[in-house]
Amino acid sequence: MVFNWNGPALPAAVLETARDLGVEFSENGIRVSAHEGGPLSLRRTAEGIELEYQNIPQLCRALGILAEEFGQEGSELANDIREVPAFERLGAMLDVSRNAVPRPETVLSLLRRLAAMGYTQFMLYTEDTYPVPGEPWFGYMRGGYTREDLRAIDRYAAELGIELIPCVQTLAHLERFLHWPAAKEKYLDCNDVLLTDSPETDALLEKIFASLRECFSSGKVHIGMDEAMGLGLGKHLAQHGFEEPSAIMLRHLAKVCEMAKKQGFAPMMWSDMFFRLLSPDGNYYNVTEIPEEVKHALPEGLQLVYWDYYHDDEEFCRSRMDIHRKMDPETAFAGGAWNWLSPVTDYKLCRKNSLASLRACKKAGTRDMWLTLWGDDGAEASVNSTLLTLQLYAEFCYTGSEDEDRLAKRFAACCGVDAKPFMEMSRFNRPGTFGEQVNDVNACKFLLYQDPLLGVLDEDVRGRGVGAEYEKLASEYVQYAAQAKAPYDRLFDFYAKLASLLAVKAELGLVIRTAYKAGDKTGLERIAAEVIPDVQHRLDTVRRAWRTEWMTTNRPHGFDILDGRMGATLARLDTAAVRIRDYLEGRVPCLEELEGDRMKYLDSAGEMHGCFFWKESVSPAKAAGTP
Repeated sequence: MVFNWNGPALPAAVLETARDLGVEFSENGIRVSAHEGGPLSLRRTAEGIELEYQNIPQLCRALGILAEEFGQEGSELANDIREVPAFERLGAMLDVSRNAVPRPETVLSLLRRLAAMGYTQFMLYTEDTYPVPGEPWFGYMRGGYTREDLRAIDRYAAELGIELIPCVQTLAHLERFLHWPAAKEKYLDCNDVLLTDSPETDALLEKIFASLRECFSSGKVHIGMDEAMGLGLGKHLAQHGFEEPSAIMLRHLAKVCEMAKKQGFAPMMWSDMFFRLLSPDGNYYNVTEIPEEVKHALPEGLQLVYWDYYHDDEEFCRSRMDIHRKMDPETAFAGGAWNWLSPVTDYKLCRKNSLASLRACKKAGTRDMWLTLWGDDGAEASVNSTLLTLQLYAEFCYTGSEDEDRLAKRFAACCGVDAKPFMEMSRFNRPGTFGEQVNDVNACKFLLYQDPLLGVLDEDVRGRGVGAEYEKLASEYVQYAAQAKAPYDRLFDFYAKLASLLAVKAELGLVIRTAYKAGDKTGLERIAAEVIPDVQHRLDTVRRAWRTEWMTTNRPHGFDILDGRMGATLARLDTAAVRIRDYLEGRVPCLEELEGDRMKYLDSAGEMHGCFFWKESVSPAKAAGTP
């Protein structure tokens, strides 16, 4: 669609966003008169369309709305549009620290999508994937961003009116840095926690903030501080004796905030450690009061970020936000995209657990809303799979709408692809009879890696019809891939191949054990000679498609972990075939792996859940800890 632009000159990044949306500018187009002012509005006039906006992201969002409204020949702006955002600032955080480091061009493309949706803030969650001069082991062999990379991303984001905020860790979650012997000796307390009250650690943190100041123009910084389990109970305990972790935390926090302010940053942090340290069992969500001395000890100007990905109860979220706001009236909220369970982003789970929080925060007058895209346990889900969750937050922010048809139309305009394949991804995690009532089950991950003989999770999928469901998904995603353009065609092709593999592999362990227990040697021969080689071929096809998606989207670093996981699975399939033949040809009297009774794992504690970590699905043995 072509528009005659009558407004301020548009930066190059905005013009690129317009092209992504299919918008062109020419004197022969429909006249759009644009000016900065109040909240986003589009109004029909005798001369054409009048566009008002408060910031560049609202302008970009308006271009997306125009692309949608004028998407078909002869169409027009059916009604005047005015959108007053529920949240003053809408942001997204992308984890670039757990294997996947998206290429800078991937980040720029994502920024354009975010601008078209109306996002105003963005964070790259960097544990050790940014430069710290003088620390050669910081980010060693991790494919992290250079100072030039970050400066270029920062400039591009600024052209789109998006504030790029550095997001780092200054206490815990530094396992990849701290596992190197040289770093461990100087900086480690225990687990993945920095040694506090240490001159060496203080010097490291000073270098971190100086580096961030060189790379980012924002006046804000996220200092992390979450999940510092074992704080003060390692080397700190040996050096100083026991001290309440809360006292160590507050002392360290004050020091870190002072360092941040010295570099011109206003700090924000995840709030959970305040609650965990006060909880009798370390639970983030069961503390109802914060002592006055803790409230008064918070450094001035520190913003708390209350994160909650797990609750779908609006009243629960409201009550937790009330407690936070007694500590910090400007507390931000962060929801989760649920892209960390498996190779797919679970849109339906994100929607279920997010809408209650979004409603509660809107009623509470929360000014800052974030959506986090974590990459725990390998960053297996492509950033391209998260886009519909991002659109969900944007549409609620700007319109308050929860209507999925409306969401799908906006998504098609902003991202240029049908929403249905993104909505259906949840079926990979909860196929067959797992059903919508089950939350964080991630079947496509644990069935991908599960050992064909040990079958740790076989009993959990027995009788659920998962193979048949994956067969359906395979045919559907073949069609989605054929209909989509880059980058979605690559993504859907990978999912089609993943579903095709799981259609056979998901119940392979059950099939093998059933034949073995029945004494069906003909069936076992067919499994060894035909079924297992077919599964191996399908798995290698998955690996190749996944590699294509990864290498196009991310830097190569980190895919070695996924190669290792799938390579181990291929090797175990080979061993399964050898073991079956050894049994059939009399070299072993039985298959010991199949002799013992099998138990259900996922709901063994009375509540169905997933098998989140790769190492838990492949073997009961401790030696399965890596990759």
